[in-house]
Amino acid sequence: MNYDRIIRTLQQDPKKSLESARRGSLNDLTDLANFWQEAPNLLTLGILDVFLAHLDATKAPDTHNTAADTSASASRAFISLLGLSKAGGFIGDDSKYAGAIIKSAIIKSWPGIFKWCSFFFAVRVMPAAQRPEIRRSGMDVLAGALYSISRDDIVRNAIVRTPEDVVPVPSSVEVPVGTAALDSLLRVADSQTLDRTLKAAGGKADQLAKLALMRLYTEGQKPQISGCKAAVYADLLSQLSRSLEHQLRHALLGASAISTVTKTLVAVSSQIGSHGNPELLDAIIALFGYLTNCLESTDGFTWITQSVQTGLLKAFVECSIYFSRLDAKDREMIISIVKNVLPRYLVYRSVIRAVGLALDSVYKSPGIGRVSSSEASDVWKDFVELAEERLLVEAQAAAWKRKATTCDNTNCLKVDSRSNFRKCAACSTTHYCSKECQTAAWKEGDHKTMCKLKQRERLEGKKNTISKADKAFFHHLSIRDARRHLPHLRSLAAHEYPDALVQGLVIGIDYRVMPEKYSVQSIVGYRSPETIGTVNEEARNDALFEKVRDNQDRYTLLETKIVNGQDAQLVITLCPSFWDKDTGLLGGNGRIEGEECISDDDDDSYPKPALDEIDELMVSILYDIDPLPLS
Repeated sequence: MNYDRIIRTLQQDPKKSLESARRGSLNDLTDLANFWQEAPNLLTLGILDVFLAHLDATKAPDTHNTAADTSASASRAFISLLGLSKAGGFIGDDSKYAGAIIKSAIIKSWPGIFKWCSFFFAVRVMPAAQRPEIRRSGMDVLAGALYSISRDDIVRNAIVRTPEDVVPVPSSVEVPVGTAALDSLLRVADSQTLDRTLKAAGGKADQLAKLALMRLYTEGQKPQISGCKAAVYADLLSQLSRSLEHQLRHALLGASAISTVTKTLVAVSSQIGSHGNPELLDAIIALFGYLTNCLESTDGFTWITQSVQTGLLKAFVECSIYFSRLDAKDREMIISIVKNVLPRYLVYRSVIRAVGLALDSVYKSPGIGRVSSSEASDVWKDFVELAEERLLVEAQAAAWKRKATTCDNTNCLKVDSRSNFRKCAACSTTHYCSKECQTAAWKEGDHKTMCKLKQRERLEGKKNTISKADKAFFHHLSIRDARRHLPHLRSLAAHEYPDALVQGLVIGIDYRVMPEKYSVQSIVGYRSPETIGTVNEEARNDALFEKVRDNQDRYTLLETKIVNGQDAQLVITLCPSFWDKDTGLLGGNGRIEGEECISDDDDDSYPKPALDEIDELMVSILYDIDPLPLS
């Protein structure tokens, strides 16, 4: 085939070629289908009308009429679909050619396109006995045509509203353009569209998830990754995960999508080289895009921990030097993971430990120097400072575990080593320094009521995935941060409650925003944010507030809000009052000069909070606070 001659003919006398193809010349139609994009002025001369004319719905055979595949009309229709498959760059959302006339023509001809696609799928792709090259070319052309015409929003909406003819797609046919077509069609996907997709794939979400992930995994194992393929596969994962509660999203998460995507991201980042291959940059955007959309699924910290453990920070550092080449929107999307997502989860001990190990590895990486000269330099610096601070707090909490326990008798509150305390045999969470204190707390205090509530909660069973170690760390962190910000809290109290005693104030810390936000509220008439805790949990919550209201000079109540995936968690912490305990609080000299005196050097000098292994009196977890807008 003389390519130069064909292209020259199309450019010199396009109208003659168009008219001949319109009348049914297979040779001219084939030349146009293969090379018309070399002469884009053909678009304004009506080349799409030529292709669409040969895709007339009235000419499409029944899908069971396999003999019709050899007819001249079938040949012209297949060649016309090939021609449409080259149109994506000309009729996309951002193309100057995507005028109302072109859109209208495609929508009007969609019934015919659909019927012919269904026919060729039935006779060329579905039969197991069909030659592999025929199946492959069939999928290439069909998927290419669908991908191209669905690049426009209006056309795409018309396509996805078409009632489906449900047949399973052969999983053995691995064609990236097919993935691209499905990805394009699902860009407007809602739960109903995803249900249709799942039904067409056989109805088993786990199988579809494994197939989609296998495509990406296989590409990520290659010594030379195709950035185009990796981007297409990752984009499809994002489309299949578009609906927050759809079974496909959860099936992908359950099939280790976060780990697979992160590992592929690490592989791509190591191959990108010094020149920043544009194809690999597309893959990086798509892979980070999936993580941005899905890291905060369900409880959030499970997937963030998983991604960090499999190399998220290493990939971020390795890629950072190329962030300046990205569009602002893509760059901000990637940087937001380290700026807004990860920092808010550095309240979980499990995440902090994972980040600590990951940073140790990153510091040894040759790419560590890149991030300091990248667009992410300041964000990375802030993240590392916060992570290192929380690592110190976690180490401190671990060192003090079991070394400081508080007697639950309100009239005692003695602090000593755990080994010197006795434990309530019924609830197994409350400790006393003596038998006399235990008796007093039962008869005169509130433990008789609280003990029954604790036992009842145990019978209700485990209702979340947060570990005891994470809960204990919330307790430690909130007390530690409240103590360190006591000057600021006193200033808030003086401004908002000038006539109230500070001992009667509840301290609020909101870790859902960066930096965390502090507040104070009077316990008189105070109502906690609405949650969906059980009746028993609400009763325990009320008991905690009553205990503080009756003993405002002895207890301080902290109400902490933390991010938990798409929801939030409310952590109620009760500790011995520290409003008036200046001595040793922030340096051991009995004076508080102001927040500017707070430094990391003071960490070990303020009184350590009394921690149980996890005293359920001290920490109460309730579900689903309405999330705040994140800055």
